[in-house]
Amino acid sequence: LILNLGGGNGECMAAFDCETGETQWVLQDEWGASYSSPTLAKIHDRTVCLALTGGESKPATGGLLIFDPKTGERLVRFPWRSQKYESATACPPLHLGDNYVFLSECYDKGSVVLQIKQDFSYDVVWKDRELGIHWMTPIESGGYLYGVSGRHQQGAELFCVNWKTGEIMWKEAVSWQANLLGRDLNLQLFRASLLQTGDEFLALSEFGSFLRMNLSPGGWQIKEKAQLFFAPETWTLPALSSGLLYIMQNDTDRMSGISNRLLCYDLRGE
Repeated sequence: LILNLGGGNGECMAAFDCETGETQWVLQDEWGASYSSPTLAKIHDRTVCLALTGGESKPATGGLLIFDPKTGERLVRFPWRSQKYESATACPPLHLGDNYVFLSECYDKGSVVLQIKQDFSYDVVWKDRELGIHWMTPIESGGYLYGVSGRHQQGAELFCVNWKTGEIMWKEAVSWQANLLGRDLNLQLFRASLLQTGDEFLALSEFGSFLRMNLSPGGWQIKEKAQLFFAPETWTLPALSSGLLYIMQNDTDRMSGISNRLLCYDLRGE
């Protein structure tokens, strides 16, 4: 089990034996902890771990670490963090295949794509300061990245970008009218999570709106939508397993008054 924990003595990443809890190794680095989850990738036929480090810290430092998941040996160190103290690094690094890595944050730095070389040095392919993901995990499909850019609820936009060139195909707020709690509201996806299932996408807004969507380089289309609950801070990525969809409601539902809960929906059909 590999975690971005930080620590008081310069610890950054650590690995633990899942059966015993014994510490296997500790990677020392001043960049420290963040909200971003480490991910595994195969780069130049070598299995490595990617971690975007540097959450709330003083001084404000952090960036991408690529290291050996078995030993903690550091291979790459690429700085990518805002100078703002309150910056929250939360979007996981995304391996795009062909030894490319995508990083994003929404506190001034924005997004960047790196190409990792054979010797584990790197080239910056493109960067875009205006394309900044707060906490969701973007999805790669057919040479394009789909995600949500925006630091706050207002101004958050669903986007499609050609990840090899950095060309923005579209970047728009997704909105619709709904009646909730006896009021006509202009709802949006705001900051949302995405899952891909076959040829379509499932989107969960940070207030509990659930959408089935078509996403392509040509635009977006809502196929179906439902308000599962009306609760803020719905930031946890849904999980789909064997046709069962698991969704975390992180705050009290303003429609029913039910407090936070884990919900499971059966999508298997007949």
